[in-house]
Amino acid sequence: MKNFTKLTLAFFLTIAFITANGAGSPLFLRPDSGTGIEGTAFTVNILENDSFYYPNYPRDIILGTATGQAVVSQYGTWTQGITLNTENGLVNVASTVPAGIYTVKYQLKINGFIYEGRSEATITVKGNPLPVELTSFRTTLQDNNIELTWHSATETNNDFYSIYKSNDGQIWKFWRNIRGAGNSNEELSYTEIDYEPYQDKNYYKLSQTDFDGTIKELGVSVVQFKTGDSNFSAYPNPTKGLITINGAHNNTNSLRIVSTLGTVVTNNVTVTSVSPRQLKLDFSNLPNGIYFIHLDNRMIQVEKQ
Repeated sequence: MKNFTKLTLAFFLTIAFITANGAGSPLFLRPDSGTGIEGTAFTVNILENDSFYYPNYPRDIILGTATGQAVVSQYGTWTQGITLNTENGLVNVASTVPAGIYTVKYQLKINGFIYEGRSEATITVKGNPLPVELTSFRTTLQDNNIELTWHSATETNNDFYSIYKSNDGQIWKFWRNIRGAGNSNEELSYTEIDYEPYQDKNYYKLSQTDFDGTIKELGVSVVQFKTGDSNFSAYPNPTKGLITINGAHNNTNSLRIVSTLGTVVTNNVTVTSVSPRQLKLDFSNLPNGIYFIHLDNRMIQVEKQ
């Protein structure tokens, strides 16, 4: 009789073990998943969808050492930077984990029972989105000035753009800020005009600032401003009012006079053609200061006193 009892008990224990790992198990382990951004640490609860259906015990998985509570552990190989906290069932994903899709496997055992099971979770680390996805940044000569154009495919938390100028590509001077679009999934175009380019080479550096103050450099563009031949000159310089331009080729269509503030003041200057290569300009109506005379992709700086 004792042997029969032992045999019967062993039989039911075997059946119970098979049931716990088969369709009749009260332990339900369902695949979980979680998503985060590359460069930012995050956690994933791999027990969120798991449950234990047994009379007088909570259905949710509770970790602990008491009967009916569970013990969780990892098995197999886990990627470096992805670890399991066995006290709360959270998977910790470090900020150093590169973008990709990772599978982590874990094992769950119910204390006081023979029930145990294995499951897995999918961890997705998305690439950190660029604050601005720039498609182009160009500088070109336009009407004796330099035109800057750039296009963005997307913008994320973009507060404003900044442009810096340089005549050697080494020492930069702040030029101006341009408001960004904030968040946008549409292609956007921006245009700015520099009415006071340096003679010879002009370097422009474009950067972007997030709402949180994070700055990212987007690129550098360079263009050469042709100053013309040595015969292009102005006198007297400084001037009290009247000034003569030599080497003008008698062409006033491209003439533009710009103040140091970038204001075009050509309409406030009287222009008279003296000869095929000479113009006379009257600065009498302009306030004292520095002005830039642009003509045929050439420029000369003059001063009104």
